[in-house]
Amino acid sequence: MRLLFRQRTQNTIKYYGGIGKDAKLLIIVNSLVALPFSFLLVIQPIYLDKAGMDGTMIGALYTAFGLSSSTLVVPFGILSDRYRRKLFLTLGIILQSIFYMVYIFTINYPLLLTSGIIGGIGNAMFYPSSNALLAEKSSEEKRTLAFSLSFFASTFSYTFGALLSSLPNYFRVWFNLSELFSYRPMFAIAAAFLILSFLPLALIKDVSYHKEKRRLLPKGSLNIIAKISLVDALIGLGAGFIIPLFSLWFYLRFGLDEVVLGPLFAIANGVMALSYLTAPKLSDSLGMINSIVLTISIATGLMFTIPFISDYSIVAILFVFRNFLMNVSNPISMSFLMNNVAPEERGSATGITGIAWNLPYSITSTFGGYIIANISLYLPFLICGTFYAISIILFYGFFRRFSLKEKFRSS
Repeated sequence: MRLLFRQRTQNTIKYYGGIGKDAKLLIIVNSLVALPFSFLLVIQPIYLDKAGMDGTMIGALYTAFGLSSSTLVVPFGILSDRYRRKLFLTLGIILQSIFYMVYIFTINYPLLLTSGIIGGIGNAMFYPSSNALLAEKSSEEKRTLAFSLSFFASTFSYTFGALLSSLPNYFRVWFNLSELFSYRPMFAIAAAFLILSFLPLALIKDVSYHKEKRRLLPKGSLNIIAKISLVDALIGLGAGFIIPLFSLWFYLRFGLDEVVLGPLFAIANGVMALSYLTAPKLSDSLGMINSIVLTISIATGLMFTIPFISDYSIVAILFVFRNFLMNVSNPISMSFLMNNVAPEERGSATGITGIAWNLPYSITSTFGGYIIANISLYLPFLICGTFYAISIILFYGFFRRFSLKEKFRSS
């Protein structure tokens, strides 16, 4: 029995290992950059609401970030394919740090909008370069695992970050800060985590350098990129109505602030982190396409259910479960895309699919904020669920007969 347990343990370690030193370092970088997004997702809408901004104004700040990010993610993806990807990671971290620092000193709305644009530019630099570099640093056999571990580590950081979101309550007691000013140290903490990410980033070897002129995408991958982009656009279109405003919705629906929501979001992120470790096994047993379709379909059903339940404890459970199902397929989807795009075009491909999701997501955030503030607390869920349902039907129609062993063929 002991021998069998030891053998299974060794097999598990072997299965989840072997992704390489640079891939591990990049996963650490991604985790440190991702951490602040978690507690800001909880406290930022509440902080801005207490600063006197309504749902429309809050949504517009997300729109400013999202529009600048989605507009520039493709150009920066192309540039990262032709020049040093590590350079774009560095610049992206610097600009996102500036975005957080502005919130430390002011609640001036035009300045916050400007900082959102700066942060969006930083995100556009970081996101495609990070995914492309991780794909380059991992073998095809270990690529789904590498992305799964990256998503796991980043989401584990989200869990820790969500726990930090209750700190403003303690800052009021420890430092006798006013309610409004107690939130500002959180933005300094956010910038500090990004600055810390420079340490592992400096140890990564950057061998990507494709300076010669190339087509935006090879003909062999245009079909798959177009289809994935359409599906992502529909998901982003629906998600923008409620996902970035979930903490605001909980606040308005149940009167809950960051003291309660912080632990809830931490639990949701912790469960989601564990789900990413199951993604490679799920893909191996059901296949990439079936795994994606099954998990998102169930999550979509929950999206229609959540707003009509009046018991907070039940809503909290469904919120955690929906979060788990909607995101478990992310590393599978990214691996699927990276496996079917030429290595020198991965930054471009990530940028194009990224803009397909980010652009509609950023636009509908403003509408979602307006609807929550002025029309209905239920309608954003119904709109979101409808777009999710359409997207997963299209995805299954596009790829149900797709050969998972099909390799990229340049033309």
